[in-house]
Amino acid sequence: MVFKHIDQEMLLAQQKLLKQNAFTPLQIAPFTEFSHAGNDNDEETGTRALEKGLVGCLMVAGGQGSRLRFDGPKGIFPIMEGSNKSLFQLFAEQVIDASLKAHTPLKAAIMTSEQNHEQTVAFFTENHYFGLKIDQLSFFMQGSLPLLDEKGRVILTLSGEVVEAPDGNGGALHAFYTSGIWQRWYAEGVRYLNFIPVDNPLADPFDPELTGYHIRCNSDVVMKCIERTDPEENVGLIVKEQGKTAIVEYSEISDKCKHARNDDGTLVYRCANISLFEFTMDFIAYLEKCNWKMPLHKAFKEVKSIAIHKDILKGPPFAWKFETFIFDVLPAASKVDVLMCKREICFAPLKNASGQHSITTVREAIKKKESMKKRSNHV
Repeated sequence: MVFKHIDQEMLLAQQKLLKQNAFTPLQIAPFTEFSHAGNDNDEETGTRALEKGLVGCLMVAGGQGSRLRFDGPKGIFPIMEGSNKSLFQLFAEQVIDASLKAHTPLKAAIMTSEQNHEQTVAFFTENHYFGLKIDQLSFFMQGSLPLLDEKGRVILTLSGEVVEAPDGNGGALHAFYTSGIWQRWYAEGVRYLNFIPVDNPLADPFDPELTGYHIRCNSDVVMKCIERTDPEENVGLIVKEQGKTAIVEYSEISDKCKHARNDDGTLVYRCANISLFEFTMDFIAYLEKCNWKMPLHKAFKEVKSIAIHKDILKGPPFAWKFETFIFDVLPAASKVDVLMCKREICFAPLKNASGQHSITTVREAIKKKESMKKRSNHV
């Protein structure tokens, strides 16, 4: 059976990936060339760049809140206890606050998916953009890829529709460019793009120090990292691979590398990726010009859709999901620099309903950061 609306070349790539070994040894080395946050000169440089409107922010928000037992886009989840402010509202307020400090309306964009685009746009519209100016915020959609069963077959619903899922955050820069937002922002003077995920409310959409660091380093890409302390934490590792800065997903690295320690007890692979990047707009254009190809990553996950193949309906329906990851653009960069920041300042991901990276831990992290901010304002 041939599905005309499916990218046949991509489908063949998905099926080929399933036939590959589950784990391929990597030729990697620890990454040690990071800088520590706390440079006042970088913050001053970045502040001036923000005042000139040189920076925009892209939030990736294509996911649903199913792991939080929430029906709807994850960005709508009411994360603030008491006020019930959503992740999207917190983001909007951060953009407004940064714009007030910069004395200019800074630009933001949100990447949605087919699953949640209409609901996301409607949520902002119904809430009057939470005070943002309409021309300050843009929306665009990421792509999707079909799910495959254990035998590599396309999965259909009982009504005959192909079951698909968002194709990951790796296509964000391509979708941002082809949406026309890149062209509009570039014409209006934006030269740097901050990249943040919707599920980390501690992520700063307009961190002046990161931008100042970016300008000082004159890099294609800069990113924040935090120090790994728990070898079992589900975070990617920043490494050196064939002389280049790269990131390896926690699911694709050996236990030996995860647990390796130095003589002083610190982890050998010290730097954890937290998906906070800043790209130059010119680098994004370069990716388009060279037609940069993103590799696929696979994961066997439970899905809610009912499949037509009876042999996978005996238990909860599971399927192979395929995604691209944003960090796979790093090999295309001529220069990448890394800024190590304190975990309590920038990283509290909302992944689960309970346990690690849960609603409770995120709310505690938000309160702690707000308390730290109040104390610093009184100094």
